Amino acid sequence: MVKEDEYVGLEDRMKYVLDKLADAGIDTERVRNRLEENRLIKDKIEAIIGKTIDSLMK
Repeated sequence: MVKEDEYVGLEDRMKYVLDKLADAGIDTERVRNRLEENRLIKDKIEAIIGKTIDSLMK
């Protein structure tokens, strides 16, 4: 995931998004559910390629 023009990874990017939504008083449950789905997909990809996405992006 990218924040502005820099790779920051899924966790950092989604923390920023969740914090912003929470500050605006918006329910984040749906976003949190999608985040968990994305984590599972990312884990499967990393298992297949034998590397973390973060290590590929650095």
